Amino acid sequence: MFGLLLEPIVLQSMFVSGGTILSALILGGAAFFGYGRQKKADRTYDLVKLKQEEYELYLRAFQESSRWKGVNDELWEQAQNAYHNAQNYMLLHASEDVIKAVNAAHRYYVDSEVVDWREFKRLYAGMIIAMRADGYTPSTLSIQEMADNIPWTMGSEPEDRKALKQQTPEFE
Repeated sequence: MFGLLLEPIVLQSMFVSGGTILSALILGGAAFFGYGRQKKADRTYDLVKLKQEEYELYLRAFQESSRWKGVNDELWEQAQNAYHNAQNYMLLHASEDVIKAVNAAHRYYVDSEVVDWREFKRLYAGMIIAMRADGYTPSTLSIQEMADNIPWTMGSEPEDRKALKQQTPEFE
């Protein structure tokens, strides 16, 4: 009985069968773990994409709300609703740094009786830098450099000079 198991042909077929089974187990395990890693990468990608969409939605809603403030009350109210919804959606996925920066800019803009546009641009720039670090390519610009590159005329040096010139005609 045991003599038959020691026959070279039997031993060879046992090794081939065992090797095939072992190979199948190794490949199956690699596929299983590879699937898990890919699934995690897909979830991370989906989360980053969701954050990007929410940040863009928030920035658009803020701009729309600012556009209608004091111009058309009905459109402003609609834009305010969209703005607050966008801000609330961000709370689900945004990093803590983004939430803090958004709230700082929001509170300053809403709570200030007179908005110092230079200060608001600085807060807005901090918010953009936090958003980029969380969902895009992190910025290497300082807050002031980012503020200087925000495409608004409010709070910019030429706009401030123009306002000062209007207030003080002898200013040159």
